[in-house]
Amino acid sequence: MSGKKKKSTKSSEGNSIVLQEIDGNSDSGEKLLSHMEAYVKLVRKVNEKDLINRFLESLVGDPIPALHEDVDDERNLSDASRRLRIFIETTLLTDVIQHRLENASERINLLCDDSGSQIVSSLLNLSDAYEKYLSCNGVGRFSRALYLFLDQEYPTSESLGHRRFEFAESKQSLVHQASQVQTSCLFMGPKGIVPRFDEGIRKKMIDRLSSLYPQVKKDDVVIETYKTFDVKESEKLVDLVTWTVTFNGKHERFQFVSNGTIEEIEQSTASYIRFNWSVSRGTLAVFCEDFEHSSELAKLFLDIGFGDSVDTSDVSIWEFDLTGFARSEILTRLKTLRIDGIEGMDIRSLTLCKPEIKSFHMNGREINRRVENALVIKRHRYEERDIYEVARKHHRLSDFSGYVVSQVKLGIRMAKTKSRSAHSVSVQMSRPNGFSQECHTKEDSALILKQLMLVGCARQI
Repeated sequence: MSGKKKKSTKSSEGNSIVLQEIDGNSDSGEKLLSHMEAYVKLVRKVNEKDLINRFLESLVGDPIPALHEDVDDERNLSDASRRLRIFIETTLLTDVIQHRLENASERINLLCDDSGSQIVSSLLNLSDAYEKYLSCNGVGRFSRALYLFLDQEYPTSESLGHRRFEFAESKQSLVHQASQVQTSCLFMGPKGIVPRFDEGIRKKMIDRLSSLYPQVKKDDVVIETYKTFDVKESEKLVDLVTWTVTFNGKHERFQFVSNGTIEEIEQSTASYIRFNWSVSRGTLAVFCEDFEHSSELAKLFLDIGFGDSVDTSDVSIWEFDLTGFARSEILTRLKTLRIDGIEGMDIRSLTLCKPEIKSFHMNGREINRRVENALVIKRHRYEERDIYEVARKHHRLSDFSGYVVSQVKLGIRMAKTKSRSAHSVSVQMSRPNGFSQECHTKEDSALILKQLMLVGCARQI
């Protein structure tokens, strides 16, 4: 018996939409909404369907009858079928509404990392019956973050009226400033070219990945592709291409108590690789947990996606030149060189290294090794002195002679837009090409990179 079957869902306009050859276990989010990656992820993660319905109807401004049809058959619908219905209804919305849904979903998803989830949970009012229910372990972090967003942006008569979602975003930014975040590695490629992707490329990608990750089964690799469009002179052009690769790449041990005894289980957990290709800038951001594989993964993407149109024998990197931060003159550049959309920048922390060559003997041979001991200079958010004055007063460093700046953290104030109030973000740059892209929305990342180029922190080599 074939695993493929037809899916039919009735739209809000009364038209019947039939999807041919859709996998019965799939919600087809990637195929139906290939330009709405964040929204597809959010719908898949939220396990409270009433919140998703409210999310859609709030942004549309009107009820969507199809989301509430066939209530008697709801128990017989699988989770994938419910999501499929939502995705089909989303395809019927205007481009403007879809864009707003995607932007909102991106902000909600970013607030669902470990630190953001704890902040959101702490803001729930346990004296309220529904918020107490949301605080239960069975309710996911994405549901809680979505609820706070709706409570702030689309309050009901029972809402508390507090701007808790924005407060959580601000607090999360402070946590990012005080801690290390995983960074993407930036590489260069040909501008203006959209990478190819089809079933043959999918199989080729999995085959190449198996050589880097031999422990991963080919059948357990899931690849999804998304595209973001930009409208220029009434023409819709692809601006950003995203490939996400998910597989069972690691094992974790969990302890639990059963019948009064402590037991332990080992379970495979998912790892993921993310490729973000900017068509207009010609930049490739590679995010993976195995940092040492980033260059190989960049070559893999460029080779498979562009074929013979690009030489992948020597992949150029988008380098962050941090040498300017060794001198206080950079503060003037940060204040005077400013693009539209950026209201302010300041240096939150600098990580310095003093490279030394250490010699020792092993088995009668002299071994030389490069040693770098890190010195972290941090500036508190309430500190009025700049980072260099803090270095002089507290670390007794009149200058950074002999040191190499290996990492910089900036606090950047983003200007108000039509869809979002002014807000602060934490930006981490690591030598040579590490950038905290996964912590920002796509729009913020594009502005930040443009600003860093103007200041002279980013360059192609």
